[in-house]
Amino acid sequence: MKRLAAILLAAALFPAMKTSAEDSLPIVLTEPGTGVSYTCSVTDPDTMSITIVSAQVPEELTDLVIPDILGGCRVTALGEKLFLGCEKLSSVTLPDTLVSVGGMAFSGCYGLREIVLPDGLTELGSSCFAGCGALSSAVLGRDLERIPERCFAACSSLTDVQLPDGLAAIGDEAFFGCGDLTMTVPSSVTEIGVNAIGVRYDLRTGGLAPFDDFLILGSDNSTADSYARETGVDFIDPTDLLSGDADRDGCVDAADASLVLVEYAHLLTGGAPNFSRAQQFRADINSDGTVDSSDASDILRKYADILTGN
Repeated sequence: MKRLAAILLAAALFPAMKTSAEDSLPIVLTEPGTGVSYTCSVTDPDTMSITIVSAQVPEELTDLVIPDILGGCRVTALGEKLFLGCEKLSSVTLPDTLVSVGGMAFSGCYGLREIVLPDGLTELGSSCFAGCGALSSAVLGRDLERIPERCFAACSSLTDVQLPDGLAAIGDEAFFGCGDLTMTVPSSVTEIGVNAIGVRYDLRTGGLAPFDDFLILGSDNSTADSYARETGVDFIDPTDLLSGDADRDGCVDAADASLVLVEYAHLLTGGAPNFSRAQQFRADINSDGTVDSSDASDILRKYADILTGN
């Protein structure tokens, strides 16, 4: 019976005559157990691939798993504005078969906390995740080469973005308004658009300005390095020899250890951090995520090695 249903569905989706996605009639498929109804069209009849062009999501649904297969067909694309404004969605699992996601597909999903893009995905539409205010983590898949304009704009909670090593371009305002983000930009990136990273709207002046405390990590003399200088935000190459340079004077010495101990004592009394992000990154010489007395000790050891030529 299931085999017969699959044959009938395939016949409906892929008639004998060659069909394009634009010419195919939409097919409505409901995912069992979730109550989510997807309207699909043909992406490629030869590979039995479909695009989800619209979706009806139950209002109470918070965790959405988009299947790899619908009606025996591979889901390879999500249409524009597909889940626009689905405020209660907190978790979305994307199919491994996915190749493209349309513009504004998840824009305004205010409850979405994290997103992992599959390795086979090659195309994102503009403003794809814009305005996802609770989004804190995004992992971009291996095959993605370009982040489009305003892709993560106004994702004010975003703190962690993992970019693929083969990424080539970051579009205009891609991470506009993401002030809590410390980003490592791979050396493969050769294009970074206007106001793409580390820039916000300044209510006091009515114009745009760099965040007061923002850090980009990458390779010296890279596109990211040039962008940081032009934009006015801090930049550090993690592979350089200046780990421990807490005062950022270009050398590692006893003064850095003393400064770290002062900051550590201040933090122990419940004070807010005085170090900038760049200082914290330099001072945390053991890379354990905190600035404390052990960092001061390691800095002194490094200083001693420098003095003795080790």
